[in-house]
Amino acid sequence: MFFSNGKTGPGGQGKEQKGRVLYISTTAPAMDKKTILIVEDEQIAAMDLKETLLLLGYEVIGTVRSGEKAVERVQENVPDLILMDIHLAGEMDGVDAAKAILSKHTVPIIYLTAYADAELISRARETRPYGYIIKPYDNRALLSEIEIAFYKFGVDQERKKAFDALSTGVEERTRELARANSELKKSEEKFRAIFNSTYQFTGLLTPDGILIEANETALLFVGVPREQVVNRPFWETPWWRGDPDRVRRLKDAVTRAAAGEFVRYEETLQGTGTSALHVDFSLKPVRDADGAVRLLIPEARDITQRKLAEEELLHEKQFSDMIIDSIPGIFYLLDEEGRFIRSNRNHKEVTGHSAEELARITALDTIAPGDRDLVARRISDVFSQGYTTVTVHVLAKDGRKIPYLLTGVSMTIGKTRYLAGTGIDISERVRAEEALRESEKKFRAIIENIQDMVYRADTNGFFTMVSPSGARLVGLDSPDQLVGRPVAERYLHPEDREAFIAALRANGSVENYPVTLKAVDGSVRHVLVSSHYYYDTSGTVQG
Repeated sequence: MFFSNGKTGPGGQGKEQKGRVLYISTTAPAMDKKTILIVEDEQIAAMDLKETLLLLGYEVIGTVRSGEKAVERVQENVPDLILMDIHLAGEMDGVDAAKAILSKHTVPIIYLTAYADAELISRARETRPYGYIIKPYDNRALLSEIEIAFYKFGVDQERKKAFDALSTGVEERTRELARANSELKKSEEKFRAIFNSTYQFTGLLTPDGILIEANETALLFVGVPREQVVNRPFWETPWWRGDPDRVRRLKDAVTRAAAGEFVRYEETLQGTGTSALHVDFSLKPVRDADGAVRLLIPEARDITQRKLAEEELLHEKQFSDMIIDSIPGIFYLLDEEGRFIRSNRNHKEVTGHSAEELARITALDTIAPGDRDLVARRISDVFSQGYTTVTVHVLAKDGRKIPYLLTGVSMTIGKTRYLAGTGIDISERVRAEEALRESEKKFRAIIENIQDMVYRADTNGFFTMVSPSGARLVGLDSPDQLVGRPVAERYLHPEDREAFIAALRANGSVENYPVTLKAVDGSVRHVLVSSHYYYDTSGTVQG
């Protein structure tokens, strides 16, 4: 049962809502400090939770990281409440620890969990916990869950006292019942204040889905008074109108929760007019002392800003995907371990791997085995020097080895370093180079076996290539003895070289031009020379 108490609580701030004052506070109501033991194996989470509880006005008697330590600590000092992480490392998880503690002590336990594990939750029910807190939580949700636990535990204890008092006589029984009723009323008032102070939507349902309470925040969202929504099927209330699929999901969730399952999913709720809200919606079953589900607690937390941020990130990713997919070659982003973070469509097509497959392998797995050591060194160079290029063979999924020129640069996003790489298929260039080498090999064979003198000179008149027969013609053993030497040096009359060059310039080529050469021993060789200019790809004379 939930309602506004109509007053401004101590230390809080009032907020006018349709003639009523709603008390909103992020600290526990005035009371003797309750002691709480935290059982959490993640140190940072434990310290954060401790600070939060202190801010909320509770006394934290300790934080322990294992179930075994929790049992020992409670043996030394029994707290008013235990916040128990249901997933604990070690031999004893949270459920085992709770069973061990409850076998010797009477203390309320609230489980902390980041997700709903059906098997673990089923075991946890056996310990009859006083609540579950789903991570991540906010201060208001934490305070609400703790105070509800204290309320339920207080009620249970008062009921036990009342039951025990039956044997002490009518007078004692009346006195105890009066005190129990007084405490129950105070707890209920405290509970109602907390219920209506939260900014999230909260309510109460019967197991068959009839709404029996809704807090002020939920009512303000749809702009209707409490009387218009209570005692009606939850799916017929304004929050769920206008979408049959939304109603179907809710009915299914109610059925599952009524069977004892904690249900959580994202939903869009309908507000006044056309307003809608993205929420993290959950249904939590509440059991009685016999373990039967008696109530369902629906809760909805506003995640509109988170959804908008997710949509913006999705749009940015789609835009960046379009850019990297437009790159003509391959593109990939690696972390410092060489794992693929992203890659473009061309990379997936070339390697034959899907995005899911690339996520399970490293960059070296897509490189031919003979090139992997080289690539590993070059990846290291990128992170130490910032840039590298390398020519290797990319290994496709079907076994093909494709020559690629890869370029990698180091980049930092936030505090994390990555390698951004691109690759160009150089298959055509490699084939051209192989053809050129083959052509040069054939040319060299011709030159080495031809009987005439064949030579090439640069524009300054120095030999750059001479056939073996040409070297022998002037009395030398090797063409290397002529390469780098002036051609005019082998003319009997140097002025004849100038006349030869003049004729070549005038006509662009000469045929059977008579030249007299001298051998190294001074003997004379009369030859006929045919020659022409040769050019580079831009048309410039090279010799």
